[in-house]
Amino acid sequence: MILFKDIDKVIRHEILSMIKTHGWKLVLKEYPYMIRVRKGFEYSLVTMNIYWNGKGQVKKISTHLDHPKKGKRQMYRTLEKLSELEQYLINPRKHTNKGYSKK
Repeated sequence: MILFKDIDKVIRHEILSMIKTHGWKLVLKEYPYMIRVRKGFEYSLVTMNIYWNGKGQVKKISTHLDHPKKGKRQMYRTLEKLSELEQYLINPRKHTNKGYSKK
């Protein structure tokens, strides 16, 4: 029988593997269901918070960046699959018509 805490270890390991693969740096790892990472892009230093629900499902990301035309922005997106996270790690400004942004 797999316990939820074991699933959390698996999902955390998968996220950390993706982060390393795409060149992101871990900023802090103190929260049980959130990982914060940073990476410099040609347009901005990007910070991303990755949240999961404790049942092995990545649920939301928040991306903080300095948009070339609109200035400082925070974007919040809900994820349905872990594979969607990888798309945002490759391109944090990816437009999907999901989520919302704030100044």
